[in-house]
Amino acid sequence: MGSCCSRSKGESGQSFQPNQVTKNAAERARHWTATGSIGLRDANLRELPDSRLLLSNNQLLSLPPSLSGLKGLKVLALDDNTLISLPDSIGELSKLERLSVAGNTLSELPHSIGQLGRLVELNVARNKLTALPSSLGSCGKLENIDAADNYLKSIPEELGQAKKLKLLKLDQNRIGAIPETVLEHCASLQTLSLHSNPITPEALQGTAGFEAFEKRRQSKASKAIASGVLLGDRTMDAGVG
Repeated sequence: MGSCCSRSKGESGQSFQPNQVTKNAAERARHWTATGSIGLRDANLRELPDSRLLLSNNQLLSLPPSLSGLKGLKVLALDDNTLISLPDSIGELSKLERLSVAGNTLSELPHSIGQLGRLVELNVARNKLTALPSSLGSCGKLENIDAADNYLKSIPEELGQAKKLKLLKLDQNRIGAIPETVLEHCASLQTLSLHSNPITPEALQGTAGFEAFEKRRQSKASKAIASGVLLGDRTMDAGVG
């Protein structure tokens, strides 16, 4: 990942001078993305900056516990690495709004993820997850979850506490049922995507809370929003009026 205290180098191999390091945030972000190294030497910092950490398409095996020191971090993208776990300290990133770890080899997520009170978007697709932590229900601002292409057999009942959840993408898993708490209590839920799961439309429509979900969905749907419950081979959208 590189040290935030080490002198960063550009493509030419020459060290950055202070005036280069203090360029605008967008230019720094482009450099960090290209090199995988965060260089902030001689930047007269009094605290770590609010910024994005974009480390997708690398070969990271793990993250250091010291990641929690990035208190201002709002976006953390770690897609398509070789991560097998996330540190418990990730729950200390109190300002994190978007976390994307798609395309790794994660078999579980830390319970501490429920401490991310500002988290809006979570992408854990294309991993080896067998369950989602029940603590996700404590993420009060969570709107989008993409957990497609994993090994999930169920989702936690506690997710029904996520009142702002709008999209729950669960394609290509092993899910046979959706908890009624999710259908009844996720009052903002508009899209529930379940392609390539063993659950049937009949089983879903027979779940307590489905009628309430469908009524809310129809009342919130508009021509500009492609929402619904997606099942099977993508030719059938259960619940679409």
